[in-house]
Amino acid sequence: MKRILLPAVLFSLLPAFSVAKAEVLFSYFDGEAGCMGRFSLDADTGRFAGPSEQLFREKSSIRLERVRLAEDGRTLVGLNEDDDNPHVIALDTAAQPPSARIIPTPDRPRYFTLHGDHALVAGHEGQIHWISLSKGAVETSADPSQEKKIPSVRPEGLLIKKDGTLAAATCMQDSPSSKALGGRVAILELPSLKLKKDLFLPREFNDLNFSKGSKDRGPLPHLLLASPETNTIAIFCRLYGAVALADLDAFWNGEWKNFKYVPTALSGKIGEGRPEIGQIFEVDGVSYLFVSNSSEEGGLVFIDLKKREVAGTSAYGARGLNYGSYLPESRKFAAVLTGVKWSRGENELVRKHDDGQDLLVFDLSVLGQNPEIPVTAFPLGAYVYNMLAVPGSEKYAFVASRRLEDRGLELRSLDIATGQVVDSISCPGVVRNFIGR
Repeated sequence: MKRILLPAVLFSLLPAFSVAKAEVLFSYFDGEAGCMGRFSLDADTGRFAGPSEQLFREKSSIRLERVRLAEDGRTLVGLNEDDDNPHVIALDTAAQPPSARIIPTPDRPRYFTLHGDHALVAGHEGQIHWISLSKGAVETSADPSQEKKIPSVRPEGLLIKKDGTLAAATCMQDSPSSKALGGRVAILELPSLKLKKDLFLPREFNDLNFSKGSKDRGPLPHLLLASPETNTIAIFCRLYGAVALADLDAFWNGEWKNFKYVPTALSGKIGEGRPEIGQIFEVDGVSYLFVSNSSEEGGLVFIDLKKREVAGTSAYGARGLNYGSYLPESRKFAAVLTGVKWSRGENELVRKHDDGQDLLVFDLSVLGQNPEIPVTAFPLGAYVYNMLAVPGSEKYAFVASRRLEDRGLELRSLDIATGQVVDSISCPGVVRNFIGR
């Protein structure tokens, strides 16, 4: 484990924040190194308090991608998705100066989730690791396929039970020979990572499969989301164009109960949507799962998790959305496009990318009353690829953008109601994601 300390003088110059100030943490690539930083905005005016501050920079972390904030509210965790130098970074943002633990992993880390002081990390070679952030060490590693002699398929999504006793990992693709089958979820005991149950998702739509020899056969599960309030597990299935829903308590016990596939395409047909990302939030006391389709048709669907059916849809055009912000007081949802679009190729799903240039604002006040959710697109005159509402404000949001004229990088704050730019500052690199606090 390597600990990195940045010069204390950088942090003695930080301004004192007023109660109106909102702090944002973010990860980015500056052209040479993986970095983490922070900036602040005035929640009342939407203006930046000053330039961003660099908290972490490490050339060996060149493949630093998405980061998450641990439950302690101070530790920023990220993966270096690099074959030559695979590791997890745990940055203590409250230390003076901020300090980082570099935790080597046996294989390239690809996905992770957090629980308490630990990170659950899925590796490129099929291993899963249970890592202590405070100790800076891998405590347990396991390959679920070796324990039960099931075919090894790399995990694509992770979920930890609320009490921290169990975890779930989706295994997406088949092997080219179809001897190793994906379309399954491994239920693991924590912290041992002992395999408790190997759950196969039902293969109900064989006409959607590509020909033998393709890895893209079966449902292709990836993202896992849980709603304890409605006792629902949601599993995003890319090839089936659907979300698999089932009872959460039975799922953790290793069985399917009240299982169903809910199509996510705007047409309502299986196999046409490409559910990519989602979030669960509550509108007027009802828990909804929003699902963005990264498909040629695109579109957003809202699933009532108690009824387990689509309650509303919104057509905004091709490609999928990035993770956005739900604004509960105004009942609006704001997001930008990821630029990702999946389509059927000759013998596999093909991923294309084309950055968007709009801020999209969805009016959820009609959700549950009108099946069509209105959306307003605000052209921003720049490529935009990450967005978050200003913490503590429903009036302003900010985006990571690239100017059309000179490709320069900017952080822009926007008025959500009009899409107008309120303020901007230079951005130190290509932003991976934002975290408000």
